[in-house]
Amino acid sequence: MKAVKFFPFLFLLAGFFLVACSQMPDVLPTLPPITLPVPTANAITGQQTAATVAPFPSATTTPNTPFAITPVTTATLTFTPVTLTVAPTVCGVPFGWVAYMVQPGDTVDELARRTGVTLWQIQQANCLPNINLIYRGQSLYVPFIPVTFTPVPTVISAALNTPPPPDPTDPRVDVLPNSGTPGMAFNIAVAHVTPTATIQLEIVFRFAVVYSDSALADAEGQYLFIYQSPANVSPGTYTVRVLTSTGEFLTGQFVITAE
Repeated sequence: MKAVKFFPFLFLLAGFFLVACSQMPDVLPTLPPITLPVPTANAITGQQTAATVAPFPSATTTPNTPFAITPVTTATLTFTPVTLTVAPTVCGVPFGWVAYMVQPGDTVDELARRTGVTLWQIQQANCLPNINLIYRGQSLYVPFIPVTFTPVPTVISAALNTPPPPDPTDPRVDVLPNSGTPGMAFNIAVAHVTPTATIQLEIVFRFAVVYSDSALADAEGQYLFIYQSPANVSPGTYTVRVLTSTGEFLTGQFVITAE
């Protein structure tokens, strides 16, 4: 009796199995493998800690960016010209300067030298545009009136054709006496030469030096030589030549006659 009841149950179970198999697909889908996180245990408490599953990173593709070249900017230097302004020099007469009338032969250079200033000072004092353009009778301002050297005219007598008398202050040589006999002494006086200058004296007879001496002039520019003529000296005209260290040249004469 029990065997009869079990058989219908098997028959029913086989029917369900056939229905289920007819509804199953022919190919099962393939699933990717799943990696389960491994739980870790705490070394102290012994409790396990659930592992944290990190999200799978998504691959992002970055396109290649072309290399950008930045152009170099060239700096341009601009020079601004600087204008220098020079204040004009104002010309005018300095205090204390006096008016001078230009004489024949005067130049600005000579006036500057004679008054102890520079060409530029005279030019500025008189507002001269050109220092080479001055004329006779023109009034120029100078520190003081310079000394004007007036040449002494040489007066020659037309009738006698004789020179004017010498200036007594000019350098000269005097011989006293101006004539004598052999063996006499002649005093040769040099006057009005440069004070303390060296004097070289020579006595020449017939182009030969018969006597020579040198001395030093005193503070007034004078000196006296004494020439003692020999007893057998030849008669004739003797020339006295005097040359000083400052370039002064003087001459004189005396005559020795026969006894």
